Amino acid sequence: MIEIVKVPNFEERKASHDQKMQEEHYRYVTEQLSFKKGTKLQLSIEVTDEFFSQSILSLLHDKISGGELLGFKVTEVCMNPKKKTEDEVKQVLQSVIDNLQEFVKR
Repeated sequence: MIEIVKVPNFEERKASHDQKMQEEHYRYVTEQLSFKKGTKLQLSIEVTDEFFSQSILSLLHDKISGGELLGFKVTEVCMNPKKKTEDEVKQVLQSVIDNLQEFVKR
């Protein structure tokens, strides 16, 4: 199991960050580079080591100790992004067809 731990000076660094957040310019720049809670992002991950790639699934299944320190959680792993995109396009096209058929019935 992978374990994520705080760096020894985490509290000091967090306090420094919190103090800097009082400055308007620093807060503005930080907010531009960070994401609000609940924001969903789509990331592309290139697997560079087959053995350690199991860590991705460990993140998905909450099997990483201290994972809450990362500030994010994995909610979905898409093994074939191209197929997912194709399926989404098919879903939209089917919706259009359904709407057209409903319109013709009127």
